Amino acid sequence: MTNLSFCLKRMAPHIDEKFMSDTKPGQVLGIKILDENFKPSELSAEYVYIGELSNVMRAAVSYDNDGVITMISAKAEDRAIFLPVKMVNLVAMDYTLSELFNNLNAILEVYSAWDRIITDTLYKGEGINGLISRCGEFLEAQVMLFNTGYHLLAGSFSDRFTSHFSSEVCLAEYLCYDTVIKLEQRMAECEDGEKENYYHFMPSDEDTQVFVRHIYIDGVAAATLMVIMQAVPDQYDMFYLTNQLASVIKSLAGSRAAGIDVGSNKLGALVSDIHKKRHLSTLEITDRLSNLEYKLRNYVRCININFNDDDYDPPYEEVLRKVSFLFGQCNTALYKNSILVIYSDDAKTHQLPDVLCNEDFNNLLEEYHAVAVVSGSFRHYDKFESVYLLCRRLGRILRKMTFPNIYGRVYPFDEFAIYVSIDLAAKQFADSLGSTDIVLLADPAIITLYRYDKEHNSNLCDVLLNYLSHGRSVSETAKALFMHRNTVQNKIAKISSLTWLDLSDGNVQQRMLYSCQIVKYYTEYLGQTLI
Repeated sequence: MTNLSFCLKRMAPHIDEKFMSDTKPGQVLGIKILDENFKPSELSAEYVYIGELSNVMRAAVSYDNDGVITMISAKAEDRAIFLPVKMVNLVAMDYTLSELFNNLNAILEVYSAWDRIITDTLYKGEGINGLISRCGEFLEAQVMLFNTGYHLLAGSFSDRFTSHFSSEVCLAEYLCYDTVIKLEQRMAECEDGEKENYYHFMPSDEDTQVFVRHIYIDGVAAATLMVIMQAVPDQYDMFYLTNQLASVIKSLAGSRAAGIDVGSNKLGALVSDIHKKRHLSTLEITDRLSNLEYKLRNYVRCININFNDDDYDPPYEEVLRKVSFLFGQCNTALYKNSILVIYSDDAKTHQLPDVLCNEDFNNLLEEYHAVAVVSGSFRHYDKFESVYLLCRRLGRILRKMTFPNIYGRVYPFDEFAIYVSIDLAAKQFADSLGSTDIVLLADPAIITLYRYDKEHNSNLCDVLLNYLSHGRSVSETAKALFMHRNTVQNKIAKISSLTWLDLSDGNVQQRMLYSCQIVKYYTEYLGQTLI
């Protein structure tokens, strides 16, 4: 297919005169030459017609089919009969007929060669990697396909020249955060920005031209295609060529689009299999984790990011990209409404990794109404499925509950696992007894406090929960609830007088703490009201 708009733009310096019925002519199948023997009935808008001026004008006034047709006349001394004709794009050039044909045909040959490359690659089943490699050789360019986190999925690197983009990718297999920020700023400055997700610019610090096209699948950004060239021949329509390449990549991805739009396609496939309840042996899980894109170290953690606002539709691909920047070489996967990151380290540690305590990460979670649940370190991969599902379950619970938390929006699983236990108990309670009234498992004393709170608009239940959670420390409780310690002491005294409980008794402490947690789960997560 030949893009006429591109052809006319390239040959603009040689246009003497033109009349356009369609200011943006589209694609045609090829070129046909008009001579004295042309038949008006054979004229079709699927082709561009060229010829001597007299033949072009006779054909133009004879055309009466549907669709705007384009006709180009060769050099002529007399322009007096060059008149506008309805439904015809008329262009007069200073080329001879042979020069006109050769220039148009040179562009047509590029389109044809590009189509042959794509067809041949598809026929041979070489996939996306083969396609990228062949296109890179044809263009004498560096062609790179990135996921949403700008990690390399496939690439073809020319040894004829280097660029700072390809050098960085060859070194680390991804573009670093600073580079991507600069890249996005540069794309925002492009005159053709957001023109079908296509950008073209020339870096100021090197003699190359960069073409970028974002690939969307089902309305979601799935990948980014980057082509870097030193010299771009005039007959190369890079807008069309990159668009064609992106379309074929989308078709090759097909139902496996998740393999592109997740941060790590192998992890994404594993997560999908888990949720589809496919039976996975411990050996298969171990093998698949051992062969992720980024090799895992001795100990791993599951970090599950959940979005906690039902009325908010987060830009998942944008969040995934930013998460990839912060975590660097970590395997990530996007599944429905949550993001999974597998963080690995050489040694087991009970402290949270620095990246999770980073203010930037907490700011990101706050910006996108999200919370992150972090598992403990484990080294046996056969635990992965259970650990992942438990973290995801806790994340779902935390979407509707609030807690004082020194880590901001990052929640260590071990510290909040009790709510998963209560959630599992609630499910069993409903399945076995046909009831959601799990609050029946709580000590009646906590019901007394709850009713007092509702009647007097107080917070004795919260005070008791935090008091017991902090080892009966008045100072820590006051700090967690932003209260004065005298206020906390007065409330503890009120709790004792209402319940007649001996809070110095370890068994009472355990029973009341569990009861407080049940009531919190029942009222905040299940949204129930105690009568």
